[in-house]
Amino acid sequence: MKKHIFYFVVAIFLSLSLNAQQQGVCLTPMGNVAFQQSLKTITSITNPAQRLSKATAIVRSNCLSTIQVGEIMRWFNNDDQKLSIASSSLNAITDYGNVYFLMDEFAHFSTAFMFYDQLMRGTPPVTQVPVPIVEPLVVVPPPAPAPLMTFPVLNYPAVNMYNGPRNCDAYLAESDFFVFAQDIFNRQGENLRMDASLSLVSRTCLSVAQTMKIATLLSLENNRMEFLKAAYTRIFDEANYDQAQQVFNHQPNKFAFAEFLKAKRIAALPPTPIVQPPAPCVISSEQFRLLREALAREGSSSSRVVIAKNQIPPMKCFSSQQMKEILNLYSGSSDRLDVAKFGYQYVTDKDVYFLTVSSLFNSSSDRENLSNFIASQPR
Repeated sequence: MKKHIFYFVVAIFLSLSLNAQQQGVCLTPMGNVAFQQSLKTITSITNPAQRLSKATAIVRSNCLSTIQVGEIMRWFNNDDQKLSIASSSLNAITDYGNVYFLMDEFAHFSTAFMFYDQLMRGTPPVTQVPVPIVEPLVVVPPPAPAPLMTFPVLNYPAVNMYNGPRNCDAYLAESDFFVFAQDIFNRQGENLRMDASLSLVSRTCLSVAQTMKIATLLSLENNRMEFLKAAYTRIFDEANYDQAQQVFNHQPNKFAFAEFLKAKRIAALPPTPIVQPPAPCVISSEQFRLLREALAREGSSSSRVVIAKNQIPPMKCFSSQQMKEILNLYSGSSDRLDVAKFGYQYVTDKDVYFLTVSSLFNSSSDRENLSNFIASQPR
């Protein structure tokens, strides 16, 4: 607020002095197109000293309005630089009565006082003959149209209802995808496009359709193959990835990509558990010897029947030959037949059981009885 009050007071004195001395050096300020080009020349210079030199040269050699000079001053942060530009412009300002507005561009009162002193010590002479300024005709050619990004017509798989296996949780939104795709498309040269494509799939999950579209932005099929392989772990709808073969024109590349997918999918399968075959079911010779001796010690055939029916089931796995030796311990045909039927379910070679033990039965009816019993049992 204090600064603007000061400028208001200064403006009263300046307007009394400057309005009485209408300057005639320049009447028409530089046209806007030419001014913007000059301003662009100044702002494109990065070296501060060179930028200041260019700015002072422009304000000395061109007719400018105070608004234009102020706009140039705003591109400089240093008050000393702003003062140099404002001082250099005094002989070329077309609306000299408004020159006090330049004081608003200074950050410090001290610099504004210095500029005020310069105005009071000497204003531009009024005796110079006005020089008409002829604005050059600047023809700005229209910009060349940017190439349009398009994708070939392929069978891009839909993903909105996909429920199959996934390599990542969520794919890139279509609006974001086109931003990244446009950036890749705008890059000049195959290598730059390839680098940008690999960078994208290293950090972003894509759908198969999006991956296919990026691949088609690459010209070389070898690069397309490398890109598709690199993208595999970032594919949302993995089961659709076979469709990516469409980006290849050469059959060997289609086949190579199919083999790549096959290997990846096999590697992802859970390992097949190794099933150990069951241990053979046998009665050791020592176990069989002890059972046989225990049965032989019994004097009664009926007792042997009871012991056999108690001891045979826990041991389970008898051969037909072992069962024949047990049956041979029974003298009565009825007990022998009873144990033969009972022991059938505990032999491992049931297919030869009857042929092995039938010779122990002298009666054809006993043999027939045993045969019918075996035939009725489940195998």
